[in-house]
Amino acid sequence: MSEEKEGGSIKGAIIGGVTLLITTVTGVVATKFESIFGDKEEPKTEVVQPAAQPQQIVINNSQPQQASSGGTKTVIVKEKAAAEKPKPKTAKEEMEEAPKW
Repeated sequence: MSEEKEGGSIKGAIIGGVTLLITTVTGVVATKFESIFGDKEEPKTEVVQPAAQPQQIVINNSQPQQASSGGTKTVIVKEKAAAEKPKPKTAKEEMEEAPKW
C-alpha cells in the first residue's frame, strides 16, 4: 500500500517537472520568434511631464458678506438636546439574544 503512494508521488513530481519544462520552452520559443519576426521599429519613448502643483485656495471670512437683495437675512438656530446613546449590551445579554439572520 505504501509503495503505491510513493509511486504516485514520484509520478506526480515527474509530470509536474515535464509540464514546467514544456511551459518554459514554449515561452522561450515565443520570445525568439517575436524578436526574429516582430516589428523592426525603434521603441517609442514617451516624455513624462511632472504633475502640476495644485493651486492653494485661501478663503478669508473676516469681512461680512451682504445679501444680494440688499436686505439682511435673519437666521434662527434651534438647539436640540442630543439623544442619549443606549447602554452597551453585556456579554450575557448578547448570548441570550436570538441571532439576527
